Amino acid sequence: MKKKTTLKKRIVNRDRHGNLILRTPEEMAAAFNLPEEFAIELRFRRPLINKIIEIIKKDEITHAVIAKRVGTSRSRITALINNTGTGASIDLMIRVLNALGYQAEFKVKKIAS
Repeated sequence: MKKKTTLKKRIVNRDRHGNLILRTPEEMAAAFNLPEEFAIELRFRRPLINKIIEIIKKDEITHAVIAKRVGTSRSRITALINNTGTGASIDLMIRVLNALGYQAEFKVKKIAS
């Protein structure tokens, strides 16, 4: 079984109200003591979610219309669009992009050692 590693906690910035200011997936994982895999996955999914939100706002398409095109529930689309898409699968995001007339392209590169 693969051992899950956690990122070292870092000192993170706070606003004047004491709220955490987290700028990267790594900062988020470290602040909440989450596994490193969380940060890696979030770094991949966040641009997809942001692009979907951008397209939907630009094209003014309703959640219900997207859900029908994709073959899923409106509540799943709403959760994705409202930035709570951490539970949304990558394949759902790709299907949404496709239903909106877009194609996702992926790039694989070696991690620096």
